[in-house]
Amino acid sequence: MNNIIEDDDDNVWAAINADKKKSKEKNVKQTMTFLKNNGIAYVETGTENLVLIKDKIYLSLKKESHCFKFRYKGYSKWYFAKHSTLLEKINAPI
Repeated sequence: MNNIIEDDDDNVWAAINADKKKSKEKNVKQTMTFLKNNGIAYVETGTENLVLIKDKIYLSLKKESHCFKFRYKGYSKWYFAKHSTLLEKINAPI
């Protein structure tokens, strides 16, 4: 009887993990589409899901609470911004 419960638990966790992965991939795809649609050039950083824009802003490709997560090069504090605010930050002079 315990094996059945454990098997069900394993199936539930596998489904949850698969859902998380699918959500993450969709999230990254949406961010890449945003960059492409706005003509924003970026450089791969070698860190998964992190790109460098205009040699000044690191952008996480994973959005959180429908906001973009970014930080300035040389700093460790992360900021959250909506589309328009992020565009302003990217286009601001260095």
